[in-house]
Amino acid sequence: MAAENILGLTQNFLLPTSVEKFSAAIGESLEKTKLGLKSVIPALLLGIVTKAQTQNGAEVLVNLVHQDGIEEDKLPSETEDSYLDKGTDAVQGIFGNRLEGVVSSLENTTGIQNPGIYKMLIMAAPLVMGFLDTKMKHESLSTSGLMGFLDEPKTALKKIVSPDILQKISVPELRRPSYLPQEKSFIWMMLVLLMLGTLAGFWWFSGERILKNGKITQAVIGPVNPTSEPLVVPYFSPGDILTIDQMESFLQSGGAELPQIFRFETVQFEARSEKLIPGFEGELNLAAKALKKFPLITVRVEGHTDSIESEARSFEFSTLRAAKVMDQLIRRGIDPSRLESIGMGQSAPIATNSTEEGRALNQRIDLIITSYKNE
Repeated sequence: MAAENILGLTQNFLLPTSVEKFSAAIGESLEKTKLGLKSVIPALLLGIVTKAQTQNGAEVLVNLVHQDGIEEDKLPSETEDSYLDKGTDAVQGIFGNRLEGVVSSLENTTGIQNPGIYKMLIMAAPLVMGFLDTKMKHESLSTSGLMGFLDEPKTALKKIVSPDILQKISVPELRRPSYLPQEKSFIWMMLVLLMLGTLAGFWWFSGERILKNGKITQAVIGPVNPTSEPLVVPYFSPGDILTIDQMESFLQSGGAELPQIFRFETVQFEARSEKLIPGFEGELNLAAKALKKFPLITVRVEGHTDSIESEARSFEFSTLRAAKVMDQLIRRGIDPSRLESIGMGQSAPIATNSTEEGRALNQRIDLIITSYKNE
């Protein structure tokens, strides 16, 4: 799938194997790390988008992209100083002296200490820079072209990040982050000592690829049995799709192969909006009931759209709609740590977009069980 904007990168950082690598690097649980990534990655992307809003900022960003980006065929060893150098240069170049405030806000939001937040940022930044570098090369984008490209996801990102983080990214630069050493050589020595042995097999060596010839691949979710082949998500054959009212009986059967997709039929939204149309309560109540009865399962809410809007707008709508449904489940008593939401835009149609009926089918919300243990 060709990437229409950097929002499409968020799903790659939430893959199970990616979360495992970040978790090992920062010394936090998988659950806490995953929740942290849901705040850290959008904040990083919004910092990049904000940097590109002015000509001077965009020119700085272009230099960072070319200097600090990691291309797919040039990935270094995860313990090389050069990689850590690129990550730190990119993060400091993106946020400047705003970095301290952004990291502190992320700490308050996620419960992860400042050093862990900073490490997550420098691990992710070169990959995003690499994506932008490849995008610029393949599409021959100028600085102004990059500015236009990064302007599209701005509205969606501002809705995803917390107001406190948004405010910190927008404030004028004040001072150098106090927890960062002044000498670059010292920070590299400390970071290398901390990360040696913890970043082995960093997530891009686990088989997932963010880019291929300037394109983002489909998300890959690791299966319950780690020795089997990974399953491609979100595509499922029609025989795999069940309705929400079948969810409880499916879980009661036990030992089912995962992931398993369930499709909402009455959860619908107003046109070009994330506002729910009345009538959604029944299916959401059924889903919440099943989730409460089986408290050890985790699920992902996926939003899909038709292709009437641009890919960027479709991605925004699908992301906001999926988040809205997840919020409804939380309101019904489901622990947020068991849930995640993601927008897939128009990337996975199940019918033609040339007819009204087909477009209606493509605008959908799916709930996918990603892990399950039968007590």
